Amino acid sequence: YWQLYTLANGRLTLLTDGKSRNELGAWSHDGRWLAYSSTRRTGSDSDLYVIDPRDPKSDRLVAQVKSGGWTVADFHPDGRGAVVLEYVSVTKSNPYLLDLSSGTMTPIGDHKKTISYGDAEFAADGTLWVTSDEGS
Repeated sequence: YWQLYTLANGRLTLLTDGKSRNELGAWSHDGRWLAYSSTRRTGSDSDLYVIDPRDPKSDRLVAQVKSGGWTVADFHPDGRGAVVLEYVSVTKSNPYLLDLSSGTMTPIGDHKKTISYGDAEFAADGTLWVTSDEGS
């Protein structure tokens, strides 16, 4: 299982629980927050968390999800939201907008369609840019 650490003055400090599978997500635009997914809650669902690595006590669950394959792709420039991708298969993934304070996820696009999204990032003005195989 993968863990998150910080390295300072030649010493590693464990940020995650040491038991679950954890995967890096995105850094906030101001460099304060790191998003990651973790199976900590159930052992299989990859819930979404944010942490300020300089303050491990800041670690907090922002969204509970079902299944694996979830990641925060990018933070909104205002820091209040993020774009999330749910990887379903090589041919299908689902994008969402996540409100970081409430944990509410709003689907982007038609999730009934078989579309694979490769990446999703916000521009400085808040415009969301994505790559996908839609229509190809």
